Amino acid sequence: MDMYDFSGHLMDGAFGSVYSAIRRADGLPVAVKVVRNSSASYLTNESGETILAEAHFLWVVSGIEGCIGFVDVHQVGDRHLLVMERPLRSSDLFQVLEKVGNIPKERCRCFFRQIVDACVGCLKRNVVHGDLKMENVIVDLDTDRIGFRFRQIRRRPTDRQRFRNHRSLPSSGDAETSIHIIDDAELLSLLDRMLAVDWRKRPSLKQVSDHPWTNKLTANGEYVQ
Repeated sequence: MDMYDFSGHLMDGAFGSVYSAIRRADGLPVAVKVVRNSSASYLTNESGETILAEAHFLWVVSGIEGCIGFVDVHQVGDRHLLVMERPLRSSDLFQVLEKVGNIPKERCRCFFRQIVDACVGCLKRNVVHGDLKMENVIVDLDTDRIGFRFRQIRRRPTDRQRFRNHRSLPSSGDAETSIHIIDDAELLSLLDRMLAVDWRKRPSLKQVSDHPWTNKLTANGEYVQ
């Protein structure tokens, strides 16, 4: 891959390894995900061609605010190389939380608003993120803007699939937990609905987006950032 200068290893996952690199042509910082052909998923496009599923969906959501930009895909031997944009100074949201300990409520709202907006943007293109968690939310440390890291991405589910896949909340297992007192009535009302054990009582994405806490405004009429 003489188009890129690789500078380091970022992470390993079940679906491949990710490396930091710089595109030689213009100095663009990128992340390169390396996936073996045997581990990749494929789909057939309208022309009857077999294409890499992850590359297709990354291309579909590219350009949505809050989704990491898709640059290119290459086939090298028995591997696919997925090239995505990368902020120069970035960290995932979990690492940000680990570093600072507690994130102020207004900064949390800023992250939450961006995540919701990105989910809405993806849904409009009939795509849902299949593994949304703090480790998959990349934060540009210079701007506090977020970008989704996609490890699982899939077409918008049918109602039957949605009901089958979301009947229970994830278990915390043996993970260490930290309890904080929340004294914001609007936030509590939103969390109570989002964390309802009965999935039928949880709000839709539009209802989360329209909730008063999500849309809190400052005195000058701007969204709280």
